[in-house]
Amino acid sequence: MRPWTMACILVAATLPAACEVGDAPPGGAAAPCDVGWGELAITEILADPAGPDAGAEWFELVNVSGRRLALSGLTLRVGSAARPRTHEVLAELDPGLEPGAYLAIGNGTLGEPTAGYAWPAMTLANGGGTIEVRCGDLVVDRVAYGPGALDPPPEGRSIQLSATVMDDPSVVPAEANDLPDAWCETTRTAPPHDDAGNRGTPGAPNAACPRPGWCRDADGMRPARAPGPGDAILTEVFADTPGVDDPMAEWVEIRALAGF
Repeated sequence: MRPWTMACILVAATLPAACEVGDAPPGGAAAPCDVGWGELAITEILADPAGPDAGAEWFELVNVSGRRLALSGLTLRVGSAARPRTHEVLAELDPGLEPGAYLAIGNGTLGEPTAGYAWPAMTLANGGGTIEVRCGDLVVDRVAYGPGALDPPPEGRSIQLSATVMDDPSVVPAEANDLPDAWCETTRTAPPHDDAGNRGTPGAPNAACPRPGWCRDADGMRPARAPGPGDAILTEVFADTPGVDDPMAEWVEIRALAGF
């Protein structure tokens, strides 16, 4: 390993701004990359974690190429078009990515679920921004969130590209992830992935998002079966609780006469 490479790795562990694009190795050249358009797709974003942002922000990539990908030489770019922050994946820290595998890129500690690859200097704006993966001048994938794009992630929860998109062989994920309807928020009842209570699936397959006219059934989604006239009747009403009315204690009962 070259001395400058070791120095860069050691400094990167302590100084967030180290090894950003532009900090070229002495007399060296940028590492080549071998990733084509759409072979990596951006599938999940957590930009507004509960508690401190440092060490808890991340976005997720999935390898949809059908081949093992080396990530060295890729340029990661986040932020606004006017003032993006960029980082080149070092060959010495390249985790590689098998076909179908997910990888979270985060500003936490390498090896955590939210930082399968660590970029300590990364900052994801809460209200909106762009995430871009480049191989040289080629944009491999790009996702924008915020006004005029995807709804930004809520505090403490990620937004996910629906598993139904990933499971559909006729869909190109790098095209589908430009569509707001293909994304949804991680539910409030999802298990947290860290001690701060943040919710998402970093480095793991996503959940299935609700689709118009569809409903959640166990772990999957299916078209909703709407009730027709006479398929349900009201059978009981409790409208007057003792003492002061309690809206959390009033209820009505419905009996289903058919499946819907």
